[in-house]
Amino acid sequence: MDMTAGRGSPVLLLAQLAVFWAVPTLHMLRIVAVDRLPDPDLATDAGHLVMGVGMTAMVLGLTSAITSVSVGVFAAVAVVFVVRCARAQRGHHISNAVIALGLSAMALMSAGSQYRPAPVAIAMSAALTICAIAQGRQLTRVGKQRSEQADTDWDRVLVVAPHASELVMTLAMAAMVAAG
Repeated sequence: MDMTAGRGSPVLLLAQLAVFWAVPTLHMLRIVAVDRLPDPDLATDAGHLVMGVGMTAMVLGLTSAITSVSVGVFAAVAVVFVVRCARAQRGHHISNAVIALGLSAMALMSAGSQYRPAPVAIAMSAALTICAIAQGRQLTRVGKQRSEQADTDWDRVLVVAPHASELVMTLAMAAMVAAG
């Protein structure tokens, strides 16, 4: 699905690419620097990395050639995070639920608008907006605490910036799902 077809300006395209590419880049840096983080979770970082790469591919129109594969990949990884959510320790339910919902939205967007009736799109967009609110609350509460635990300024960036980029990506996904 080409998310850019007939839409917006080059500035909007660049803004989307900046947001959607920041997420996988920051999470890849977290994976590489896992021993320096006060809050390592490789699976969560991998889930966000998959979503960021997927959203970047959608904006660039690269998923149209591999739609059935991308729908399957997003749906399968969403199931993994649903299971993680069910098994999660206290405090990790929200993160796993947000990733599962985000990947489900990715599968719906990859499948195309013919498989996404308006009530489903509205419900998914509302759920993503609620997730963004939860992410914002978690960012302000947990981000500050974990940032204080980080040893260097670079470590603080690796703790806070990915969470902030996830929040922006979730809001963008909510808008994109609603827009159809």
